[in-house]
Amino acid sequence: MSSSSNTAPSGSQAAPGAPAWLQQLRLPFVSASLMSVVYGGATAYHAAGAIHWLKFALCLVGVGLGQLASNVANDYFDHLSGNDEANANPTPFSGGSRVIQRGLMSPRAVLMEAIICFAAALAIGLYLNAVTPGNTVLWLGVAGFLIGFFYTASPVRLVYRGLGELAIAFAFGPLPVAGTQIVLMGRVDAAGIVGGIVLGLLVALILYANEIPDYPADRAVDKKTLPVLLGLRTSWVGHVIGFGSAFAVLAFGVAAGALPVSALIGLAALPLGVWAAVRIRRHPAEPQALIPACGLTILMHALAAVLLSAGVAFAA
Repeated sequence: MSSSSNTAPSGSQAAPGAPAWLQQLRLPFVSASLMSVVYGGATAYHAAGAIHWLKFALCLVGVGLGQLASNVANDYFDHLSGNDEANANPTPFSGGSRVIQRGLMSPRAVLMEAIICFAAALAIGLYLNAVTPGNTVLWLGVAGFLIGFFYTASPVRLVYRGLGELAIAFAFGPLPVAGTQIVLMGRVDAAGIVGGIVLGLLVALILYANEIPDYPADRAVDKKTLPVLLGLRTSWVGHVIGFGSAFAVLAFGVAAGALPVSALIGLAALPLGVWAAVRIRRHPAEPQALIPACGLTILMHALAAVLLSAGVAFAA
């Protein structure tokens, strides 16, 4: 999620020589949403001992397309607001894809790419809703679209109202986990709720870490991100609170019986958060020096998600 496209972790530049439309998508960072689908699948496997693999694959593709569409749409709206143009120090994790700023794609072409991705995600969502009792999948998909699109789009512009991190935590955690569970097992259980909250908090923390290098640009356009609200000097505290809260929810979920004891293996990712927070404390105003902290935060989420999923799927 580049904080300039603030819906998922994303690098500002793809591999050199890649087509502009591919750079715009930022495919390597789609794991932010896919990990929640994987976790949803793990809970379904634990509950039934098997899953419908085609439906699971469609959940992965549909949710992934939704994230890509949101990334692209938010790049477009960050261009309109002047946010990306105001960013003088983009990093591989912040500042947007830069394809508009580098003249590789026109704003109109970027918007069209977002519409195509949204349309493809919609088609998959409608199919999954049709083969699932009720219309819960449809409403969850609508909620995800509204959050992704109106994160930076007028008139809502969630990130300008101080609601960005909260919206992302919901859209990338509980929402896709619940949707996957409903498609695969027809209900949402306690493991889905607790695990969804854990993963949502960790995804929001990726966004938060990526917003720190973007502090000057976000402040210039009055984006009310948490680093802007907290200030750079205390931004490391917000990071500690973020991963501390996520892993506390995980431990509470096990203690309450919502998650199996084996889910505690997810705590093995915690040291990565500590390492990232130390880096942020030492270099809060140095965008390039913050690159390792952003990478560590992404790695922490991915590792926690994989371990948590394994811990739940293969619990006795």
